[in-house]
Amino acid sequence: MAVGGMFSLAHARAEEPPLRELLRDGLFAEEVTRDPEAAAKQYEQLLARYSEQRDFAASALFRLAEVRRKQDRKEDAIQLYQRLLAEFPGAVNETKLARENLVALGGQALQATQAASDPEAVELTRLKAAARSAPDLLLAPQTISQAASNG
Repeated sequence: MAVGGMFSLAHARAEEPPLRELLRDGLFAEEVTRDPEAAAKQYEQLLARYSEQRDFAASALFRLAEVRRKQDRKEDAIQLYQRLLAEFPGAVNETKLARENLVALGGQALQATQAASDPEAVELTRLKAAARSAPDLLLAPQTISQAASNG
């Protein structure tokens, strides 16, 4: 069943234009034909696919760390879990499990520990999460003001 789902996903991906084409078409619509609605549509499609790919990448990175842990390659697994925490803080399920596995392996969530002591890093993490979940809020005056006051 899961394999069938992967094949249908791969088939659906084959029918979608590559990301480079979406960007090209968006730029063309924006700059050449001066059609902001068409450009916005292309950019929105690109961003939606980017978010989806980030989710897949976070899952793949977590699964790779799990494989290394099962292979008794402790240091590799620790580095991969730490990378997951640093690069994909919005992947809630994966980061929760990565933290638990780091503790079990005797590793530290270095990025999370460092970020907690650095207000600028905390603010950047918050803004990145907002960019994924509600990008329109980033343009709100109070968001910009809060970000500026937090470094």
